Parts: sequence; structure tokens; C-alpha cells
Amino acid sequence: GALATDRILIKPTPLQAQYLPGARWSDPAPALVQTLLVASLLNRGGFRLVGRDGAGLMPDHTLMTEVQAFQAEITAPGAAQVRVTLRMTLIRESDRGIVASRLFSNTMSVNTDATLTLVGGFDQVMQTLMTDAVRWVQRSI
Repeated sequence: GALATDRILIKPTPLQAQYLPGARWSDPAPALVQTLLVASLLNRGGFRLVGRDGAGLMPDHTLMTEVQAFQAEITAPGAAQVRVTLRMTLIRESDRGIVASRLFSNTMSVNTDATLTLVGGFDQVMQTLMTDAVRWVQRSI
């Protein structure tokens, strides 16, 4: 529930969830991750066609993605760590067999909890994760 929102999640402690005041993503975090993943697969993957579920396509493979973490964690006064963790499972549609499954996780420390710095941290973390995910899908298919 804490991730299924367009608000930017901040965790002051492992058991606490708050949101950056006055700051929002363009979409809820799971939709934002899906948009970035589709764009990465299209632009860097070398695949002929990539689409979202429900786009009327008959895919050879489906990539199921679960967003497990998409947050900034306060590590000290005025400092934070951006954390993104995604569980990806590649499924072959012809027999619904699991081709591969992997946990992707990346963090980045930032020396301030300012919104622009945190968003920049998320951008860098996601660029690395998307590059790793595209390479993994390419090798798995």
C-alpha cells in the first residue's frame, strides 16, 4: 500500500512510512517502474516489440515485475539512501513456464534529504537497475 501511490516514500525508520510534502511522481510508483521498464526494453533491448499487459498483443514472453522497495531511507540527520528493489520473473507464454527469476536491488547514498537530490538519486538508481534488467532479459530469452 505504501508504494501504490504517486507520493515519494520516505522511511525515517524501517517500520515508519512518510511522504515528502509537496512532492509527487508523475504516476504511482508501480506504473512509473513499468513505464521505465518498457521504455528501456524498447530503446536498449533490441526487441522488435515491447508492450504493456492488456495492449492486445500475443507475446512470446511476459515479464512480471513486483516493486518491493521504492523509497528513500533516512540514514542520518540531513542524509538519506535511495533504495529500489524489484523482483522480476520472465515467463514463456507458449507453456506458461518460468524462464528465469531474479531480484534486482540498488541503493545510492545522498548527503541531503532535499527533494531534487532525492529524485536525482532515484533516477541514477533506476538507470542502473534498468540497464541490468535489460541485459538479464536479453540473456534469458
